[in-house]
Amino acid sequence: MRTDNYPKLLKTPAALRAAGYRLIIDDIDAIEKRVNCLFENNFFSDRDEESFWRQVFEEAILIKYRRIFATGGRVRLDEGIFEDTNHKNTHKWLMEIASQHIAHSISSFETRYLTAQVSIDDNGKCVRISGPGFAAHRTACFLDSQSAEKILDILLFLKILVEKTYIPPLEETVEDEISVLERSDFDNFSGEFIDFDEISDHEIRKHHLK
Repeated sequence: MRTDNYPKLLKTPAALRAAGYRLIIDDIDAIEKRVNCLFENNFFSDRDEESFWRQVFEEAILIKYRRIFATGGRVRLDEGIFEDTNHKNTHKWLMEIASQHIAHSISSFETRYLTAQVSIDDNGKCVRISGPGFAAHRTACFLDSQSAEKILDILLFLKILVEKTYIPPLEETVEDEISVLERSDFDNFSGEFIDFDEISDHEIRKHHLK
């Protein structure tokens, strides 16, 4: 007899938390791809620290990394996991840059100044002060090959921790929850699906300008 498989959405605490950790794994994989792309394209051999594409990748890395630990509606990792590890300083450095450069723009990686033009003659005498003339702007890249390697190391640590320690007991609980479902409750069942269009529309409406 032919059988068809249909998904049943699981919304128990264990199932939702396990799914949240899977989202963290997705973020870790996305960061890893971006860091490796910097290596593959030889961005670190470029002495130009204002490289546009380096900045694009670095900002994407910071945003993804920061949200793994950010409070909000989804599962997050606790920063205490680094307390007794050699990744503590790397994590602190990444979070400080993410907070100051991405979230609040108060770091030395992004500076802009208005300047007055001071004109000095051959005798060293100031003959004119004018302005403002122009803005001196510097947006520096923060990653080099050594720090990028440290990021890959910390991502491996996080991935192993989540996949080997956090997810398995939750998924065991979910398996137990599935095992007690009554088959008779699912006669003529045709599946449950996430309506991503509906979710997206709802999120868009929430963030519309009033």
